[in-house]
Amino acid sequence: MHSPSSDIRFSEAQKLLNYGFSNFTNISFGNKGDVIGKVSIQKGVLSEINAIMEDDATLFIEKAKSSKVVQNISLNDRIEAPIEKGSVIGEITYSLDDKVIKKVNLVASETVSKLTLVNLTTTLYDTWFKLLR
Repeated sequence: MHSPSSDIRFSEAQKLLNYGFSNFTNISFGNKGDVIGKVSIQKGVLSEINAIMEDDATLFIEKAKSSKVVQNISLNDRIEAPIEKGSVIGEITYSLDDKVIKKVNLVASETVSKLTLVNLTTTLYDTWFKLLR
């Protein structure tokens, strides 16, 4: 800001930008809504649902370290119904040199109601009706 002339100021800004573009990169590991896996649902109308990313997983990192990023996915093994759409059912962590640098929640892709006698009877009738067609 206190350079003798605007030419010198622009030259220094250009050097700074060139350094940034040549040494750093923006990596995308996934986008909001991407399906990561399936989770089993106990006592629910559905037996399984998709686990989706709650947010984008992008990292701004040095190019030399970009291949050293480790992704760890942890999903809850047993989820019991009812579960609401958007409920957290797992997590993805991104780490570099054993230090966590980004966390993204994995959420339920849809709502699952608890299995009741009414739901079970309706499902049974629907199944039998489809078989008799």
